[in-house]
Amino acid sequence: KQRATSRLQRRGHANRCRKRSRGGGRGWRCSPLPQRHVHSSIISPNRDRGKCTRGRRQQQVAEEQRRQGVVGLGGELQRLLVGGGGLLRERVQPHQRTTGSAGPLGFDKQLAVGQFQDVGLGMDVQIEEVSEEQGALAIQGPTSRQVLQQLTSANLDDLKYFRIIEDKVAGVPVRIARNGYTGDLGYELFMDANDSLPVWDALMEKSDEYKLRPAGHIALDMVRIEAGLVLIDAEFTSATQAMYPVQRSTPFELGLDWVVNLKKDYFIGQRALREEVARGRAWTTVGIQVDVVALEALYARFGMPLMLPYHSWIDAIPLYADAGKKKQIGKATSGTWSPVMKRYVALARLKPEHAKLGSGLHIEMSIEGQRFTVPAHVVETPFFDPPRKRA
Repeated sequence: KQRATSRLQRRGHANRCRKRSRGGGRGWRCSPLPQRHVHSSIISPNRDRGKCTRGRRQQQVAEEQRRQGVVGLGGELQRLLVGGGGLLRERVQPHQRTTGSAGPLGFDKQLAVGQFQDVGLGMDVQIEEVSEEQGALAIQGPTSRQVLQQLTSANLDDLKYFRIIEDKVAGVPVRIARNGYTGDLGYELFMDANDSLPVWDALMEKSDEYKLRPAGHIALDMVRIEAGLVLIDAEFTSATQAMYPVQRSTPFELGLDWVVNLKKDYFIGQRALREEVARGRAWTTVGIQVDVVALEALYARFGMPLMLPYHSWIDAIPLYADAGKKKQIGKATSGTWSPVMKRYVALARLKPEHAKLGSGLHIEMSIEGQRFTVPAHVVETPFFDPPRKRA
């Protein structure tokens, strides 16, 4: 086990990065930065989309749409930020902004705006789709506060987890949100699209002093798995894209109980969720850890060293109650080798009776075209949850 751990540590410090240009803009595609305790990263969440609601009834519209988005799990309508936080609804008077994350199937702007307009019918409110007008940058990691504080007059020590303020960064008007999709201390900056580059440049001027590094979606996917955060088209399918009942998920099945208040006034899906509570959920989302020592023994049969994924994966991998694959109990949906924790972890969808902490199971893996089952067990999520995230 000691020899295996030593090899895993060496593999964990591999850092692959290549520059990527998309749409003429600046972007980086990087493998996960291995030293979370040292580095911070700057990320451009370019798949986020925004809608504005304006007028006296804008808060009511946003609240009703939030309820629908949560119950339907429409990733195009709401950005669901999990891991101890809540739904981010940026309240910027005299209007509100709602952010959505588009999955690989694309973002249907007309559908999203149309649903907001349906809810606001007859109210004193205007709905606008402003995605192309907005720029967004996320600075995440242990030194993110130190870096950002040098570029703004706002007191970031007073900005609490999942709160938002308006100020300037490098002289540019921005909205600073204390959150992110990495499970670490971090901030998201929202600004006019034309002002994004000056803010990026101001942050990158601090790169050498604070070990700030550009990071893209490969890196982001690894750290969001470490943080136990679900992803559209990985852990769940948007309600607007699910073609069959088996593809649909409920908030309770995804561990999003904390975003649902069944005691509120009527909202779309309330009765269905109450019925689910009464009968019990069909599935539950958990974290699992793969036994890498057992996996190494399988590779040894082929005369090969232990091979671990050099970046995260998203797939439907069968999970079994037994090594003989007689009873399938769920599937792993995304996983990664964590260079920080030196653990092979994955998010999984399991039958509730097999989802208790410590429960053993087997995950199917392929080596040189041959399929095997590897022992694993249910563990707590988030896998990585540093106190500084909320401090």
